[in-house]
Amino acid sequence: MRNWTRARSSICLNSAAIRDESKPDADDGFGGMRGSPGDPVRVTLSMPRAWAPLSLVLLSACGGTGPLGEGVTVTDSMGIPVVFSARPTWDQGATWSLSEDPRLSIGTVEGDQPYLFFSVSNAFLLPDGGVVVVHSTRPPGFRVYDRTGAHVRSFGGEGEGPGEFRRLWRGWLDDDGTLIGYDPGLGRISRFTLDGEFVESLSVQKIPGFRTMGAGDGPPSWIGRFDDGGLLGRTTGPSPSENGRSRPPFVVAYLDLPTLKYDTVAVVPGPEWNVEGVERGFFADFAGVEFGPTSVAVAHDTTAFVSDNKDFWIEEVSKGGVVLRRFGRAYEPEPVTQENLEEYWANLRARSQSDFQREELKWRERHLVFADSYPVHDIRMNVDSDGHLWVALRSPGDSDIVEWSVFDPNGVWLGDVSTPKQLRIKEIGTDAVVGVWRDDLDVQSVRVYDLKKPRG
Repeated sequence: MRNWTRARSSICLNSAAIRDESKPDADDGFGGMRGSPGDPVRVTLSMPRAWAPLSLVLLSACGGTGPLGEGVTVTDSMGIPVVFSARPTWDQGATWSLSEDPRLSIGTVEGDQPYLFFSVSNAFLLPDGGVVVVHSTRPPGFRVYDRTGAHVRSFGGEGEGPGEFRRLWRGWLDDDGTLIGYDPGLGRISRFTLDGEFVESLSVQKIPGFRTMGAGDGPPSWIGRFDDGGLLGRTTGPSPSENGRSRPPFVVAYLDLPTLKYDTVAVVPGPEWNVEGVERGFFADFAGVEFGPTSVAVAHDTTAFVSDNKDFWIEEVSKGGVVLRRFGRAYEPEPVTQENLEEYWANLRARSQSDFQREELKWRERHLVFADSYPVHDIRMNVDSDGHLWVALRSPGDSDIVEWSVFDPNGVWLGDVSTPKQLRIKEIGTDAVVGVWRDDLDVQSVRVYDLKKPRG
């Protein structure tokens, strides 16, 4: 069992993910395609107080099709490997897919409380095929099921005592077989055995020396964990301070347990805001740019994957903020059309039933601005157990599937995998995908699908 009183091991960090927003760039001059070598990327390396643009000038002399596959260009930029995929490399018939029906489904519309789900924040498989469900509220806690979906035990519960939660916002299985849960309301992390025995808790209410980019001292939101037991977190950036459109930055951080020492993984552009400062009222004089992009991060092994979804570039970054590699794929930007805007306003007007909602609608009609193009990809990124990065693409409102671009551990775009839109993926293994399913009545269930990988 991992003990928080011991010294941290010297394992490096290998993968993490960040979320946020940015505005689309103009045409980059690469045949109308964005995501080509030569796009600038905005990151901050080991600089916790500010972000700065970093233009990666690719050495075209080093390019060409190499051993990674046809259409894959490998270059070097200031010592950083850069991999660009002009097309997917999977052969026809080699594309991965999910089974049509789940191998396991847990949850019911009515019945015993352990099978009623309202706020599942995470779900993952155990080595024996069982499932752990992390339930955020009503009541908060861990629920353990065997490989047939039968309930084994629940623990945690609502409260402020040892082993209790106000809200179980995140939960993970540690390498030593224990479960750790993060409660932002109580500002603490609690550890349990799989048998439900409470082990200990650690306060993360205040992180010594950590400042949230002008927003004062306080803990980031912890959104993932590394293999050494450390956590990946992100702060809330400061509010915009000037009129116009801007993207105040936020910090992505690594937290060592139990020392509470941290490293800055990256400082990235936050969501894009438009400030007019004309009148006070809704949104404190500013509003987010609709359809604007965002920065995304995900934790895995000993590094982090970070992307600003204004383009399709991804960076693998160490816990200390050093960029280890950069990779991306070609894509065609999707403009926000007049038809899209008309549909947006029609849906918003249909939902504005109360007096407050109608007043808010009027404010939006006067002040809201829209991005010129949709974000290149969604804010969802997952790393599977074999080190492949899955990046969700934007799913149009009338589509019933989500396409995921899959990159291998070298950063090569293998191809795209389709998953049901109603399935919110939580874990991807070698041969299984675990997610939360929402039916047409918004009832939740936890499902496990087979992940089929044809040879070829």
